[in-house]
Amino acid sequence: MQRFELDQTISSCTVTKNLVRQLESYVTEKVAAVSGVARHQLQESLRIRIVEPRGTTVIKTIADYTHELLPDRTEKVSIECDVYSPATLRVQIVFHKTSYRSRIMLDIENDNAREIALSVDSGLRRVIADFTNYHKVLHPPTPVAGLLWAVWYTAGLLNFIPMLSKESSLARVIPSVTMPVWILLALCWVSSRLFPYTAFDSKRYRSAKAVRNFILLGLAGFLLFGTIFVLLRRRLLGF
Repeated sequence: MQRFELDQTISSCTVTKNLVRQLESYVTEKVAAVSGVARHQLQESLRIRIVEPRGTTVIKTIADYTHELLPDRTEKVSIECDVYSPATLRVQIVFHKTSYRSRIMLDIENDNAREIALSVDSGLRRVIADFTNYHKVLHPPTPVAGLLWAVWYTAGLLNFIPMLSKESSLARVIPSVTMPVWILLALCWVSSRLFPYTAFDSKRYRSAKAVRNFILLGLAGFLLFGTIFVLLRRRLLGF
């Protein structure tokens, strides 16, 4: 008998009661079918956790959650089940505001453990795909963010090197490099706070969504046209 463990990140999405309901159904029906574990075992071990600063709501099924929307300050929603007889089957689907904590984790013991785990992972992602959003774009991977900061920092240091005269070609290129990078970094920083990696469908989220979109688009337009104006002024007027 084989044992296969899978731990992969989840793409950014908006977590709603409907998403949780579909994932719960997939776990108790499809996972039971492909793994050979009895459906009632998965249903009995299923736990749904809704985490907020004031505490954690633990329910056996999303049907027990009577509110239409999630709490306003939801930080994490997880769907978990653990079965250890006749073999190990552990499923954890975690949605968190940060990208590296939003994960699908599987631990399966079976003669075809790897194939079952990959099939379950693929099926869960198909369900989540209908609820994906664009927030992932606003949260660049750590290596990309580090590279942008390095370029911005290096270009900034070059401004203070005495041998770079104002007439040199490099001195004229530096501002055109640092400004776009600074704009991109500023947008990423602001947007990451306005749009967390995982959004939780709540009254607060719905009411703030339109306002945040307006602010973000206004900021992007201001920075973009402001930069274009500065570059055109330097090119046409020389200052």
